[in-house]
Amino acid sequence: MSAELGTAVLALLALGTSTVAGVFGFGGGMLLIAALPGFLPAAALIPVHSAVQLLSNTSRAALSWRDIQWQFVAQHAVGSAIGIGLAALLVFKLSLVYIPMLIGGYIL
Repeated sequence: MSAELGTAVLALLALGTSTVAGVFGFGGGMLLIAALPGFLPAAALIPVHSAVQLLSNTSRAALSWRDIQWQFVAQHAVGSAIGIGLAALLVFKLSLVYIPMLIGGYIL
């Protein structure tokens, strides 16, 4: 597959899974992480998935900012910061060999 075709397929995949998440409220990220291994090496899965999810969720939040229940944002931010710190400790020590297995377990 050429680089241009691969980029187009990944863009359509990201658009499709983001649409699923926007319509149903969940599931887009799971579909994306399940499909990405067919197009990307293991080392690129997490960064690409994270970037797509960040853009998808940010755009959804921007479009519906009036509906955000702001009283919960601070609590969520504190919990997220703790989770990010703990996950970073694990991810930086994780061998790339285990990523496909962990993604499979996550999907199940």
